[in-house]
Amino acid sequence: MKLKTLALYMAAICLGAQSAPPAAGLVEKPEEARVAERAKRFYELLVGGKARASEEFVCEASKDEYYAAPKTKPLGAEVGRVQIDPDGKTALVLTMVEDEHILPMAGQKRIMKMSTPTTWKLENGQWCYYLEPAPQKTAAEPAKAPMDAAALARLGQPPPGVKPADLPQLAHRVMASKQQFKIPGDADGKDEIVITNGLNGPVKLVFGCRKVPGLECKSDKESIGYSGQARLTVEFKFSGTKLPQGVKAALWVEPFHNLMLFPIIAH
Repeated sequence: MKLKTLALYMAAICLGAQSAPPAAGLVEKPEEARVAERAKRFYELLVGGKARASEEFVCEASKDEYYAAPKTKPLGAEVGRVQIDPDGKTALVLTMVEDEHILPMAGQKRIMKMSTPTTWKLENGQWCYYLEPAPQKTAAEPAKAPMDAAALARLGQPPPGVKPADLPQLAHRVMASKQQFKIPGDADGKDEIVITNGLNGPVKLVFGCRKVPGLECKSDKESIGYSGQARLTVEFKFSGTKLPQGVKAALWVEPFHNLMLFPIIAH
């Protein structure tokens, strides 16, 4: 699974991600306010359907990635928490994005809000939206085709007798002990999240993150029954390259097509 492509896709049609919303009123320091203002203007353009104008806020090194990424016109966006790295040149911004999403079954549409993390960098005295470059392909690692909407929908089928309208409520009974991982960005470390199944039946777990040097994301179980638990582990082995900001781990829960995103915070 090419999780970088999946992450871009998830930001556009997330099917019920269980992410904690950014708290309001958390931007206090002047530099955090500068980042928040840039992010606010960026999202205002997207909400207004002016994707081309939003390119002004994208870092030069990320232009190609941004051009290639799918563009959406969200219904609303509220910038919340801003966390600036100690070096003062990179920031993580959490924004509550409201959009209309289509469930993969029966074409049901729902308006959902999702806490979306983005990375911003300071370039030439101005903050800009940064996207990690795609990993370079090697001969030993054949390219994998990105997952499209049809492929994601085929990951599983709903249980008999379950209506599409029931899926979001049922999916939220698969619970996480917390909403983000925290690990050192410049040293070895790991963190874990416990997933608990509150459904009267088993669920399948597909967990991973995009390829980053030294980063490993794994689950100790591929499926859990009623009241069963699985441990999701994120481990980073520092080899001289800091863990970048904005990396997310993704958990796909079957058979309810529920996608859970967990930001990996470097501290």
